[in-house]
Amino acid sequence: MQIEKISGTPKDIEEAFGIPRATLSILRHQGRGPKYSKPAGRILYRFADVEEWIKHSEIKTSDSIEIENVSKN
Repeated sequence: MQIEKISGTPKDIEEAFGIPRATLSILRHQGRGPKYSKPAGRILYRFADVEEWIKHSEIKTSDSIEIENVSKN
Protein backbone atom coordinates (compact mmCIF):
# COMPACT_ATOMS: atom_id res chain seq x y z
CA MET A 1 0.00 0.00 0.00
CA GLN A 2 1.36 3.40 -1.00
CA ILE A 3 0.56 6.46 1.07
CA GLU A 4 0.09 9.69 -0.87
CA LYS A 5 2.03 12.65 0.51
CA ILE A 6 -0.19 15.58 1.41
CA SER A 7 2.59 17.96 2.38
CA GLY A 8 6.16 18.67 1.46
CA THR A 9 9.27 20.64 2.28
CA PRO A 10 10.24 23.77 0.36
CA LYS A 11 12.43 21.51 -1.81
CA ASP A 12 9.41 19.30 -2.59
CA ILE A 13 7.36 22.38 -3.50
CA GLU A 14 10.15 23.64 -5.75
CA GLU A 15 10.25 20.29 -7.56
CA ALA A 16 6.46 19.95 -7.83
CA PHE A 17 5.51 23.53 -8.72
CA GLY A 18 8.73 25.18 -9.91
CA ILE A 19 8.67 27.82 -7.17
CA PRO A 20 12.28 28.34 -6.05
CA ARG A 21 13.04 27.68 -2.38
CA ALA A 22 14.57 31.16 -2.12
CA THR A 23 11.29 32.68 -3.29
CA LEU A 24 9.33 30.66 -0.74
CA SER A 25 11.72 31.85 1.98
CA ILE A 26 11.36 35.49 0.97
CA LEU A 27 7.57 35.18 0.88
CA ARG A 28 7.53 33.59 4.37
CA HIS A 29 9.64 36.40 5.80
CA GLN A 30 7.31 38.95 4.20
CA GLY A 31 4.25 37.20 5.65
CA ARG A 32 3.06 36.35 2.13
CA GLY A 33 2.80 33.24 -0.02
CA PRO A 34 1.09 29.92 0.63
CA LYS A 35 0.20 28.79 4.14
CA TYR A 36 2.75 26.60 5.86
CA SER A 37 3.27 24.85 9.17
CA LYS A 38 6.38 24.36 11.23
CA PRO A 39 6.13 21.15 13.27
CA ALA A 40 9.33 20.53 15.23
CA GLY A 41 10.94 23.50 13.46
CA ARG A 42 10.60 21.98 9.98
CA ILE A 43 8.77 23.99 7.34
CA LEU A 44 6.03 22.05 5.56
CA TYR A 45 3.54 23.14 2.92
CA ARG A 46 0.35 21.26 2.14
CA PHE A 47 0.23 20.68 -1.62
CA ALA A 48 -3.46 21.68 -1.67
CA ASP A 49 -2.62 25.01 0.01
CA VAL A 50 0.07 25.75 -2.58
CA GLU A 51 -2.34 24.90 -5.41
CA GLU A 52 -4.99 27.17 -3.86
CA TRP A 53 -2.48 30.01 -3.47
CA ILE A 54 -1.45 29.65 -7.12
CA LYS A 55 -5.11 29.63 -8.17
CA HIS A 56 -5.81 32.86 -6.29
CA SER A 57 -2.67 34.47 -7.70
CA GLU A 58 -4.02 34.31 -11.25
CA ILE A 59 -4.00 37.50 -13.23
CA LYS A 60 -6.66 37.64 -15.88
CA THR A 61 -5.66 39.15 -19.19
CA SER A 62 -8.06 40.67 -21.67
CA ASP A 63 -7.61 37.60 -23.89
CA SER A 64 -8.43 35.16 -21.09
CA ILE A 65 -11.55 37.15 -20.17
CA GLU A 66 -12.64 37.13 -23.80
CA ILE A 67 -12.15 33.35 -24.00
CA GLU A 68 -14.19 32.88 -20.80
CA ASN A 69 -17.00 35.00 -22.22
CA VAL A 70 -17.04 33.03 -25.49
CA SER A 71 -17.07 29.74 -23.56
CA LYS A 72 -20.11 30.84 -21.54
CA ASN A 73 -22.19 31.57 -24.64
